[in-house]
Amino acid sequence: MLISIHDQTLQRVGFLSNENPLTPDFKNDKFHRYLAQGAATFDFTVNKRKNGVLQDYMQHLNEHAYFSFQYEGEDFLFDSVIVEENDDEVTFNCLTLNLEMRNEEVKKLENSTSHNIQWYFDKMGLINFAQIKLGKNEVSDSTRVIKYDSEDTKLSRLISVIQNFDAEFEFVTTLKRDGSLDNITLNLYKKSDGADIQGVGQNRNDVILTFGENVTGVSRKVDKSQIFNGLYVTGKDGLSWKDKAWSVKNAEGVEEFYKRAGESYAKAPLSAQMFPAQIQSTKGDIWTIRNKETEYTSPEAMWGYALSELRKNAYPLVEYEVQATSGVTVSSMGDGIPLHIGDTVRIQDMNFMDSNGDVGLFLSARVSELEISFTNPTNNKITFSNYVKLKSEVSDDLLDRMQSIIDQNTPYRSEIMTTNGIQFKNGTGTTDLSAHIFKGANIVETKADNYSWYKDGALVAETQEITVNAADVPEKAVYSYQAQINGDVVGTSSVTITNVNDGAEGKPGGDGKPGKDGVGIKATTVTYAKSTSGTTQPTTGWTSTVPTVPAGQFLWTKTVWDYTDSTSETGYSVSKMGDDGKPGEDGQDGESSWNILFEKDSYVLPANSLGAVTSYEGTGTSLKVVLGNGTLLTPISNAAVPKDPGTFSMKQTAQENIVNGAGKVDTENKAITYSAVSKMDSNSDTASITYTIWVNVGGVVTTIVKVQRFSKSQKGLTGDPGADSHSYFMYSANADGSKMVSQPDADTKYIGVCSTSATTAPTNPSSYTWSKYVGQDAWNGASGNLIINPKFDGFNIGEALPLNTFKNGWGLNYKDVGVVLAADTTAPNEPILEARGGEVSNDFINVLPGDMYKVSCEVSTSTPTLGLNSGVILIGFYPKDFDTKSPNVANYSSRIYTTHIGKVANSNASTSVKEYLAPDLSKLTEGFYETYMVFEVPENTGYMNFHLYGNTSGRKIQARKIKIEKVEKSSVNKSKEEPLGKYPGQIWQYTGTSPITVGGVAIQPNTQYIWNGTKWELYAIYSNNMVIQNGFITNAMIANAAIDFAKINSATIENLSAITAILGDVFAGKITNEFDYKGDDGKQYKGTTVYDSYKILMDYTIDGQGGMTLSLSPEGLIIKGNTGETGGSYALDLTKGGLRIDAGPLGNVDLTPGGLVFSSDTKLATLPLNGVVTASVKYIKKNGVVYVTGSGNWGNFPDNKSRTLGNIPAGFRPPATWGAGMNPQGGKRLMSVAVGTDGNLTVTSDAAQNNVYGQFSMSYPVD
Repeated sequence: MLISIHDQTLQRVGFLSNENPLTPDFKNDKFHRYLAQGAATFDFTVNKRKNGVLQDYMQHLNEHAYFSFQYEGEDFLFDSVIVEENDDEVTFNCLTLNLEMRNEEVKKLENSTSHNIQWYFDKMGLINFAQIKLGKNEVSDSTRVIKYDSEDTKLSRLISVIQNFDAEFEFVTTLKRDGSLDNITLNLYKKSDGADIQGVGQNRNDVILTFGENVTGVSRKVDKSQIFNGLYVTGKDGLSWKDKAWSVKNAEGVEEFYKRAGESYAKAPLSAQMFPAQIQSTKGDIWTIRNKETEYTSPEAMWGYALSELRKNAYPLVEYEVQATSGVTVSSMGDGIPLHIGDTVRIQDMNFMDSNGDVGLFLSARVSELEISFTNPTNNKITFSNYVKLKSEVSDDLLDRMQSIIDQNTPYRSEIMTTNGIQFKNGTGTTDLSAHIFKGANIVETKADNYSWYKDGALVAETQEITVNAADVPEKAVYSYQAQINGDVVGTSSVTITNVNDGAEGKPGGDGKPGKDGVGIKATTVTYAKSTSGTTQPTTGWTSTVPTVPAGQFLWTKTVWDYTDSTSETGYSVSKMGDDGKPGEDGQDGESSWNILFEKDSYVLPANSLGAVTSYEGTGTSLKVVLGNGTLLTPISNAAVPKDPGTFSMKQTAQENIVNGAGKVDTENKAITYSAVSKMDSNSDTASITYTIWVNVGGVVTTIVKVQRFSKSQKGLTGDPGADSHSYFMYSANADGSKMVSQPDADTKYIGVCSTSATTAPTNPSSYTWSKYVGQDAWNGASGNLIINPKFDGFNIGEALPLNTFKNGWGLNYKDVGVVLAADTTAPNEPILEARGGEVSNDFINVLPGDMYKVSCEVSTSTPTLGLNSGVILIGFYPKDFDTKSPNVANYSSRIYTTHIGKVANSNASTSVKEYLAPDLSKLTEGFYETYMVFEVPENTGYMNFHLYGNTSGRKIQARKIKIEKVEKSSVNKSKEEPLGKYPGQIWQYTGTSPITVGGVAIQPNTQYIWNGTKWELYAIYSNNMVIQNGFITNAMIANAAIDFAKINSATIENLSAITAILGDVFAGKITNEFDYKGDDGKQYKGTTVYDSYKILMDYTIDGQGGMTLSLSPEGLIIKGNTGETGGSYALDLTKGGLRIDAGPLGNVDLTPGGLVFSSDTKLATLPLNGVVTASVKYIKKNGVVYVTGSGNWGNFPDNKSRTLGNIPAGFRPPATWGAGMNPQGGKRLMSVAVGTDGNLTVTSDAAQNNVYGQFSMSYPVD
């Protein structure tokens, strides 16, 4: 293997080869190709030293290097991504160039329209068309709707887009003759389906890998732990599909999945037959059921989900792994071509047998990975994927090959046939023995080349058949034969012939003892139990129903057989509950997958005892076609094949024993319907109607045949009258039914139901099942701006509670606790919460510490003055670990604090009050008053709730229009009165017209104040004009404003330390500033800076010597300087043309759009040569590196001798002898070129050859 070495410009600078002694060799190599990523890696190691000397080629083997080679007619170019080096060797981990795409990222993509794959490539810039071009595109006609919500690498995004189009891909690299990159082609193929579509690679029908030849092992893993074959599905909000029906058949026409109308389960009958839930009887429950709650909003979508789940889980998960010999990776296979990535092959192993007794496992598999070592082929490895178990539908060639292999390894079966048995009596008679052999289980006899018969080991005949006389067998003799084919004994068998003489007649025997009575099974009892052990059966917990067993635990089944002889036996079985199976692959996208909704595909017709149908009502049918995304296709009226995508048509094509109804198109419901059938044959028990349906999705028309089947349900004979059953209802005010009555009254709260055969109602309340007669009225829903929704549903009007009973943590010592009034006349849509001597509370809500909330409502009291213990509104705060599901007086004591609206004095609740807020509810007159407060959620708080509290017997407090709103801390509270709730940072804008005093602070109209925790401070003043006479502004801030000054001729500002501003247009003349300071380097800098209208000039000296001039203008940047020493001048010139750095006598460098140009650089020159035909050598110096290239006809070379062809001039010669490999053309032997420190250019060939064409390139540094 010849490997080219390239520098960072992809110029070839050398070779690696283990066949050429003049080139570096390599070891520990692994060339690894991947199907899924369309990529390859190449790892190898090179020795740095030979005979203890560091080799010159190491200058090219570094992190800048690229490598290329050709394998099986394909070009590969690798980048050295990881380089590991020590004193002795260097190791490279290389990737193909297309993997560099992983380092570039693309942004998220918002999209709601269907596009082809080219659009996504262009939109996200996934391939750079300067080097990567799109070649084959088998999915060019497909479109998809794809969006991405996050950033990703280009390679990951590219693979994702291709997978969304159900495609596979490969990168094909093409190199130029000099080894540099020509282009990279991206080919797209339709994804392999294991049948008609191959994808990447070829379907190698010519290749059969066989165990014992090129396969060393096959393993098969079957996992049944995930199997279920019944699925109970509910949709969103409990949506049911009970009245719907669907059916799916397999390729053999057998029903594989169905959902029957009237049932709530989707089932897989073939799975249930192969893997029944119960193993005792075929008549038992054979279904394994799973329940699934979904968010689907239509029965059709629920069926699609159920069908997908059953397809994935109705059968075992089978995994295969095949180990092939290393030679498979590189050997010529089948028709003489080695295997390539993506190829599909056949694999067979005769060491497997299925449940039908058929011998042999036959698989197809794809080559997904190839690992190749050029230096050690025994390390080669091939990896397969996409395993498919093959049935008998294989090619004739494959069958012939398999049969040939089977025949070679199947032994012969030997048999002996007789004409008169193998036993003589009293020394008379004859029998014929014939030899027969059969291949394996074949019933057709195989004729041997030769048969040899032996009697007791002695040869008696060489024929297939012999005759044995009784006279030749006094007592017994062993006859055997050997059958031979091609000189090999392939079959042998033996038989013993005996002779029996009659003996003297014996005395008659006596009668035997009577036999015992037979024993039968009297009863069988089955119970179940769960256990964490799979070896020791449980001693307790046995039940007649199957318990729920967690994953990883065991279900035990105990069967007890009781026999008729009063004995019994017990048997146990155990099974382990597995984890959920792996997630299945994504289903088809909603636009390309579709399903037919065929109503009433089977119908049972009522008939009388004579077979005449009594009613055809409801026997019509309806058909719709729905896409996977829920879109219904449009039906067309004619029965022709639909031409437009998104349409379908339907036609009755056959009927048997019945007359079909009339068909029509239901445009509104996008369906084709047929009216009721008629005239079913009275002499037939079944009938059918066949429909042909054409569906056009995406321009592809599919033909489906559906059959509507009918059967009769004939009226049966009159049965014996059964026992009557009666239902009785009673009513009571008590939950146990005591004091029950037969009719509900005003006190009724519970209803009792009893079903019995008795003709009179039972009088014992325990005979009835009691439940609430009527629920409590619910409250109207909350408006959109409510943070919480008070339900107030924990209290009943007039319900008497015992003294000191607690609800929601407060003592309720009064009969009337709290009610929710439906409405009032002033606000009919606003429910009113009313507390009567207790507390009424809503549900808890989650809050976060530091958040701000505003509570507002309208309140009133039933009495103008209530005294000190008045009603209040409370907000309760509770810690994060508070139990909100079962609050009680004990954990309510953990309140962090309670904030009140209203006045509380001498109350137990006041100990947790944070702040008292106006208005005082005890002083309110009749009517509703608006009140509110703003508060901050305290630390360690997790929950908040709202309370209305009345703690005076007989008094009532009412609240309505209750709102709890989250507000921002920066919100400005605009009001004429001080806010009811204050917190540090609260901003209040006083909107009154006259000044007021709050807490000793004078509050001015149209002014904002901020609360500092103890008092209000001035925050902002709003005024159209502000006049300050002879005054000062101290510590002021002016923001979002404009200040206009009159013309100022001159101004002196002393010690203006800083100006912080967002400046508009500022106009100024020339500004001059002098500076004199000591720099961090210890030198003294002195000079002048001038700011002109378009230019900045700076001129200064350093320690009084030399100096620098700087000029910055729209024309560019110019810096000139002089250290004051001889040759110490320097300059920098940055203009539109580029950048020049001039170091005086040391030279200069220019940076231009064309690249770097050094003053030491030279133009390309041609080296004079001697003794060549057409060859030429050119050289050039750039940035201290000399580049030498040569090509053409180098003339004639003696065997392994060097020729000096020219001399490199001084200034271009290497610091040491420099060599490189020469790439000869036309199959010539390898050559090399070298340049010595004396400039001599020599070329060496390892064999004698004439008129050698070749090329080389090298580069080396110079002083």
